Amino acid sequence: MSALGVDTIKTCLLPMRREVISWGKKEGWNSIFVFKTILAALLAMWISMKFNLDQPSTAMITVFIVMQPETGMILTKSLYRIAGTLAGTVASLVLVGLFAQEPELFIIGLALWVGICTAGAAFYRNFKSYGFVLAGKRA
Repeated sequence: MSALGVDTIKTCLLPMRREVISWGKKEGWNSIFVFKTILAALLAMWISMKFNLDQPSTAMITVFIVMQPETGMILTKSLYRIAGTLAGTVASLVLVGLFAQEPELFIIGLALWVGICTAGAAFYRNFKSYGFVLAGKRA
């Protein structure tokens, strides 16, 4: 090819290159987010099937519920999710440890814990609310 042919091709491809770069700046992050979400959902499904869980589809649904486009929101939500799960687990161990032989006191203690978690979930309107809900569910 002559130099004239190469210049013509470069001139024709320049507007297309600009459009691809413009699309990448506008929609590129959305495409990456969709790819990461689908990859995480498939990975969660594979792991849950590998461990022979009863309902592996719930792992995939959880990925789509928890996934957020901004990283800070994901980190905040996961922090409250972990804190709520740990608080609920500790509360259930304490209740069982204290009232293993007294079912009436256990029910009263469990009702108080769930009431506190419900009040906390109603008071907060952000991811803290989600943490209180999980703490009440885990107990």
